[in-house]
Amino acid sequence: LNLQFKINMQYSQNMYYNQIRTIHLITRLLSKHVNHYNALGLTKHATQSEIKGAYYKLSMLYHPDKNSDAEAAQKFRDITAAYEILGNIKLRKLYDKGVMRPDQITDVEDDDQAKFYKAHRDRAKPPTPTGRTPIYNFDEWSKVHYAYNFNKKLRSKQRFESQVQHNLWSHRRNKREHVILGFGLLVIMVLFMSFDMTTDRFDEVSNLYTIKQENNIEDNELLINISDK
Repeated sequence: LNLQFKINMQYSQNMYYNQIRTIHLITRLLSKHVNHYNALGLTKHATQSEIKGAYYKLSMLYHPDKNSDAEAAQKFRDITAAYEILGNIKLRKLYDKGVMRPDQITDVEDDDQAKFYKAHRDRAKPPTPTGRTPIYNFDEWSKVHYAYNFNKKLRSKQRFESQVQHNLWSHRRNKREHVILGFGLLVIMVLFMSFDMTTDRFDEVSNLYTIKQENNIEDNELLINISDK
């Protein structure tokens, strides 16, 4: 019994120490990861436009072609990694739910703008100092970034104007139909009133004719009586 008790105690201690070591290991690993929102200087409530704008400004500030400091290079890697996830709506949702760690990127299809950023990611990483560092095309980045937003706003404006035109056309069509319907009812009423007036006039003429006929008959009878006398 004592031996079995010692074995159980030893096993329990080993399990306890293993759990402690595992917790410490996980803590050390997680402590190395940079919060993506902090890397971009944003909160979880930031919009996609704010994320893109923050990445653009920070990438210009910390890009190796602009800043050769080692700390700046690490900062640039952090903001690039942050944008790879937060710039993709699907990945951002997974990240916000805690499904993925900051250094994980799942196989999710990127949008056109995210593909452009990824295509320039390797060029943006700090290269080996050779004196021939390729210049990062910030003008192209800016052109794509703002052209994308401009086209998005333009499409939204066009959809709005199209909807307004459609509503205006529908309103005019309905108004035209109401006018036609009202005019038709007016014509029917006029025709009905004209028919009614015509009928009344015909009845009046008919009555006058009847009265005249009766008067003629009475006159004839009176003449006949006078002649007989």
